[in-house]
Amino acid sequence: MNRAGLRAVIFDLDGTLVDSQLDFAAMRQQLGAPEEVGLLEYIADLSSQGDRDQAMAIIHRHEIAGAQAAHWMPGAEQTVHALRQQQIPIAIVTRNSRQAAQLTMERLGMPAMPLKAREDAAPKPDPEALLALASDW
Repeated sequence: MNRAGLRAVIFDLDGTLVDSQLDFAAMRQQLGAPEEVGLLEYIADLSSQGDRDQAMAIIHRHEIAGAQAAHWMPGAEQTVHALRQQQIPIAIVTRNSRQAAQLTMERLGMPAMPLKAREDAAPKPDPEALLALASDW
């Protein structure tokens, strides 16, 4: 074990490692989603597959734009590199699509690390992705 006693660290992406400047208010407005319901949960409850596909396309456009505009949160880049230097396993769990998360990671030159996106597991706060990573480690 390292000096800090850490065995591994799992990060969220948006608002933790990066600021992707996602405009959640605009997404909610375009989707007609109420404030008190998560966007992915709102979409999952839409009545038709066509409505769900159209709603996910709106989210996808916003996420890709966010990935293209993303920048590191203060101190995040240094933290990621320090953990890597100490050989502490790190990973990302995000509600974003895999494509948007990978684009963000590539654009910012993040080191290779496991990524669990919404296609890989039930979205947070469900612990499925966290448990999968813990099992892998």
